[in-house]
Amino acid sequence: MVMANGDSETRSNSNQTSDRICTDVERILHNESYRKPFQQFLEQQFCAENINFYMAVEDYRSIPDSDLEKRAEVGREIFERYFAPNSIEPVNIDNSTSKSIRDAVMSGDFTPQLYDVAQYQIFHLLKYDCWPRYLRAGGIAPTFDDGVDEISGTPTTSESTSRFYKITFTKFNEGISSHYEKWDNIFGYVEA
Repeated sequence: MVMANGDSETRSNSNQTSDRICTDVERILHNESYRKPFQQFLEQQFCAENINFYMAVEDYRSIPDSDLEKRAEVGREIFERYFAPNSIEPVNIDNSTSKSIRDAVMSGDFTPQLYDVAQYQIFHLLKYDCWPRYLRAGGIAPTFDDGVDEISGTPTTSESTSRFYKITFTKFNEGISSHYEKWDNIFGYVEA
């Protein structure tokens, strides 16, 4: 229903724009040629740890279950680089997520989902803080045509490209994932 002042229409257009930004930023992060200028900007802004962490988690998550030793090794490297005291690239995530990660690492519990909530928080930082700054500084956003995704070969609808929001969080992260799912439902990022 469109009201006389256009409120409903504006809200609908806003949600479509938000979905587009979400999809585009995720696609940019997963395409090296699109990601490189954004990463260079983040390096100039002294906040490249965010994109570095995001990509490190993507690599970590891709380690097969059959190679638990490698997953533990890479998981420890991520912890040392981004979460340990005196880490070289600390990321800005909430304390409860940081504690959950620290507890899991200390107990040797290197599940594929170990860093998912932290990655989700960093993704939001990249999308809502870093990406708009990049665009305001003159960065150019690639345009994506509807059709086939260059990365996966799947159709580029908002449903098929929004893999990130369908993450199943580990048991110790249920509280925070519930918080983000509610927040994302308000803005139309997660299917009900």
